Amino acid sequence: MEDLEFFLKSRPWLVPVVACLKSEELRARDIALELGTSARVVKRALLALARLGLVERIGEGKYRLAEGARERVERALAELNTIRQGRLFVVDLGAEYAVLKPRRRYVRTRRIRKEVVEMVSRAREDLPPCQLAAELGVGAREVALARRVARLLGGRR
Repeated sequence: MEDLEFFLKSRPWLVPVVACLKSEELRARDIALELGTSARVVKRALLALARLGLVERIGEGKYRLAEGARERVERALAELNTIRQGRLFVVDLGAEYAVLKPRRRYVRTRRIRKEVVEMVSRAREDLPPCQLAAELGVGAREVALARRVARLLGGRR
C-alpha cells in the first residue's frame, strides 16, 4: 500500500486515471472520454500502473485491475485525501496540495503550499486576489488557486 501511495505522490498526474479505474475491463479511450483527455495520455498512465502491477493488459487495447488492486487503490486515494469536483482533482501531498486538471494533451499539475491555503482561507473574501496577494506576499494566481482549494476543502474539514 505504501508503495502505491509513494508512487502517486511522486507522480500526481496519475491520480485522475487511478480514480477512474473500475473493476471491469476498459479501454484507454473510455477513461479518456471520462476525463476529457486524449487516449495517449491515459495509455502512458496505464503503462506506468502496469509496471507497478496495478493493472493488467488483456489484449486488444483492453485493461483491467489486477487481483486485489481495487482495495489498494481505494486505500491510497483515501490516504492522499483525494477530492474530485468535475474534472478537477485536489490531492494532499503532505506539505502541499497538488491541483490536477486533465487537459487534452496532458494533465495539468499545479502545486500550492498548505500555508498559503491556510492564510487565504483566513483572509477576507471580499478582497480581490491582487490585493490579497500584495498583503500576503505571494502571487495573485497563487491566491486564486488557494481560494479554489480552500473552497473545495471547506466541505471536507
